[in-house]
Amino acid sequence: RVHLYTQDFNSTAQGLYRRFGFEPSGTTWHYFIPFSSLEPSHLCTCQKIGNDEIECVGAKCGEAMPASQIRRFLSNDRYVVLTLKDSSGAIVGACRFTPSFPGCFPFVVDGAGHFDDFIAGVERFALPGYDYVRVTFTDYPDIAEVCKERGYRLHHRLYKMTLDLG
Repeated sequence: RVHLYTQDFNSTAQGLYRRFGFEPSGTTWHYFIPFSSLEPSHLCTCQKIGNDEIECVGAKCGEAMPASQIRRFLSNDRYVVLTLKDSSGAIVGACRFTPSFPGCFPFVVDGAGHFDDFIAGVERFALPGYDYVRVTFTDYPDIAEVCKERGYRLHHRLYKMTLDLG
């Protein structure tokens, strides 16, 4: 499978990609989230992924962040792969965080109820001087709605388009 992204308003590009067999397969949002705006429940904890968790997280994230990609991220000092665990220790989210950007992508979480806890947990991995994080997530309209309601700055909304190669 091949994925590409187009800006939501770029109907010309979308039409061109459709002619080559690409089909819409999701929506991606990129928001700026000020750390000071969060209201975490503190029911979940955010930490670096353990080597023994890579396969489990890869299976949970699926195509968004498979185990092979997690291993590639971990081989690069610019990235930190983080997990979010609930009070029972179950993994309810994962992301690649780039402290120098600062941003999370891919960002996978079990719904908007864990969003503030996850982003609040990311803050301790941020470099000094950053009071926000950029979060890019796909197919979480509930989180996009929370971001919109809170007045977070939307950098872009993209349509994900996919071509199946066989």
